[in-house]
Amino acid sequence: MRWFRKKSASTTKTIFGEYCATSSVHGVRYFSDPERTLCEKFWWIVMFLVSVGGCVKLIESTWLKWNLTPIVVNFENQPISVTEIPFPSFTICPPGKISKLMYNFAKEAKQIRNSGAHANAYGSEDCFSTEFE
Repeated sequence: MRWFRKKSASTTKTIFGEYCATSSVHGVRYFSDPERTLCEKFWWIVMFLVSVGGCVKLIESTWLKWNLTPIVVNFENQPISVTEIPFPSFTICPPGKISKLMYNFAKEAKQIRNSGAHANAYGSEDCFSTEFE
């Protein structure tokens, strides 16, 4: 039974060492680095645990704040639940599919405004009084 425990502990230590050596989590590679002193390893482990504890505390406080006072924007006279608010729909247009030559009417609007033809076409010169740049 002792042999199994020694073998299991050795395997666990090897796997943990490999994980620490190849991990991308900052500071974890120093846990099992053979070039580090015991004091440095202890320092990195403590700092890692303090960081994880700080993250857990911030997440917990944010979660509690959300549960106690959820953000609801409401223009109705009667309050409604957050779950009853519909999700807003939106459209994302990829910039690669829009041709500036086909949909940029600023040049044409400027020509119409400068030529005076808009007064005859629309009956008023106020239609194109804004600058199109």
